[in-house]
Formats: sequence, structure tokens, C-alpha cells
Amino acid sequence: GSISGGTITINNGIVETTSGDHGAGIGGGYQASGGTVNINGGFIHAIAAYNGIGIGTGYSGETASLSVNNNAVVIASSITDTSYQTNPETQGIIFNGTEGVLYGTNVTPNMDFYIPAGHTVTIDQGKTLTINSDITMVNGGTINVNGTLANHGTIGNVINQGSITGNRITGSEAVDSYTINTSLNNLYFAGNPYAVSGNDYNAKMVLTLLEGGYTLPKSIRVKIGDTYIAEGADTYTYDSNTGELTIKASALTGNITIIASAIAIDIAADFVVTATNSDETLEYGIDYVKA
Repeated sequence: GSISGGTITINNGIVETTSGDHGAGIGGGYQASGGTVNINGGFIHAIAAYNGIGIGTGYSGETASLSVNNNAVVIASSITDTSYQTNPETQGIIFNGTEGVLYGTNVTPNMDFYIPAGHTVTIDQGKTLTINSDITMVNGGTINVNGTLANHGTIGNVINQGSITGNRITGSEAVDSYTINTSLNNLYFAGNPYAVSGNDYNAKMVLTLLEGGYTLPKSIRVKIGDTYIAEGADTYTYDSNTGELTIKASALTGNITIIASAIAIDIAADFVVTATNSDETLEYGIDYVKA
């Protein structure tokens, strides 16, 4: 609908969002202003649906304001307000579409983040992207290093997909990473789209908001490359009560596919309703005819 954005401030948060048709992932609705969006650190991934905007106004909206600082990483399919490009206070990595730019001499992200497939960021000469000891960056796209890429943490480079060109990484070398693919029914997958070798991978199955007649699956299937693996202490564990999934580091040897379906609830079982103001009983599955 035509709902204008107010003021949204994100402080060192992780936000992944997709707009509705004609609206913004972060901002306003159809034909509405985008309001003010302040991103102070963190990782933001905002994607537009049909005729939508990643960050800013809705379709045919008029005004929006965006500020980015404190080493934020922002990936948006599109951005309405591009004044950040000339604002001297802008600091971080910003993708407006598939091309990313470093703003500031030294960018040091403060949250784990990834660069999606088909996206390219260039570290210009004289600039530095620093990955601290507690941060993981996964590259599924292309990083052109004309300046410095300093790795004190973890850089994962997706096999057969990610590319790091130009100057060598200073510090630790990149390690292999793998894509996460899903085939789900009535479930939402809350997890990073990439897994890094040498580390356990954690994610969660969540029932979609509109599917109240379902419960979490009792079991799931996991495939590494072309081979299904059995659940176990050295492969993966799944908790059907919480939806939490852990794939063990020792099992991460190729791209991962996760297959799961929510279970429909049988609402017919033991269903008895007593009519108001009546001594008659109505039972599910039995026709009722008033005498």
C-alpha cells in the first residue's frame, strides 16, 4: 500500500529483507516516500521484488534519505537516494545493484557478511579492507584487489564461483566455501547461503508465517555434492522441536542441499464442539440436520 517510511536506524545489526511488489525492502510502500534510513554498522542485504526498490521509496515514490557509516556492509538491489556517494561521512561497503564501492580509507566490517554471486567489489589503490579476527567474509562474487585486503579472521572463497584478483591477500589465505541450496515446503530457511570449510554450519528451519496448520518436520535430508548423508555426530544434527540444524565441519566437502517439508496438522482428530444455547452436540465429520 501507499505507506510512507518513517525513520529507521540500524546499529550494528544483521538485516536480510525482500520487498513486496512495488515497495522497498527497507523504506516506503507503493508510490510512497522512503523516509530516513540510517545504517550504523552491521550487514544489510535488501532485495527488491517486482517493480520494487532495495532501499528507499516505493515504486513512483518521491523522496528518501540514506546514511551509511561505522564500517557497515550494505548490499541493495537498488537505492533511491545516492547522495551517500558524495557525503564525506559515508564509511563502509555499499552495493547499489551488483557493483560495490569502499567508502573510507580503511573499512573494517563489524559483522560477518558475504558477497553474493554476480556481485563485484573493487578495493581501490590506497584503500584497505580489513577482516578482523572475529569476522568471517564469504566471497561468492568477485573482489578486485588494487589496494589491500588484510585478513586477520576468515575469508571464504566459494568454489567454482568466487574470485579474488589483483594483489595478494595479506595475512591468512582464503579457504574453500560452499553454497547452500534448499528445497523446502511450507518452511523458511534462516541461515547463511554459504558454508565455510573447517567450521560447523548452523541454520534453522522456521514455519512460514501464514502456515498455522503445520509443524516442523520430524526429519530432513542433507546432500553433500551428489551424495546424501545420514544424520549422525560426525555429519549433521537436526532438532525437530526447534528446527535447528548443524552440519559438522568434517562433513563439509562440497556444495550442500537441504530438503525438508513441514508436516500438516490433522485437525479432524478428536474434534468435538458443543453448540451454544443447545443441549445438542456437533461432531466433526458428521452431518447435522435440524429436526
